[in-house]
Amino acid sequence: MRARHVAGLVALGLLLAVPREALAQDEVVPPTVLRSAEPTYPPNEIGSGKDVLVVLAVTVDAQGHVTDTTVLESGGLDFDRAAIDAARLTTFSPARRGERAIAAKIRVPFHFVAKMPARPPATPAPSEPPKAEGEKGP
Repeated sequence: MRARHVAGLVALGLLLAVPREALAQDEVVPPTVLRSAEPTYPPNEIGSGKDVLVVLAVTVDAQGHVTDTTVLESGGLDFDRAAIDAARLTTFSPARRGERAIAAKIRVPFHFVAKMPARPPATPAPSEPPKAEGEKGP
């Protein structure tokens, strides 16, 4: 039992002896969006008035391209497809471990907000033509 304790203290001592810079080199910085694509509200859902959230797991390769998508939270087939299409058109700065670009999987939410159809402008009420001088009203 004592050997395990001593081995544990030695391992802890080695970990504490590692410079902070070396630990920072292993830190992973997630991808960042360079060019995003807005998802298109599905045309057949426009009249529904739905506000929908779709969450995707997106794999970004070491070049910043989307290589895979998985639906984590579905908003329905049409909304899911629109979110996947938008994700595939998005480009990223790749994730980094130290100075090295690496592939990473991230969660990406897409919020679809229903836009109400524009109302036609109100037409003003017809006005009565001006009366001629001396003319009496109805």
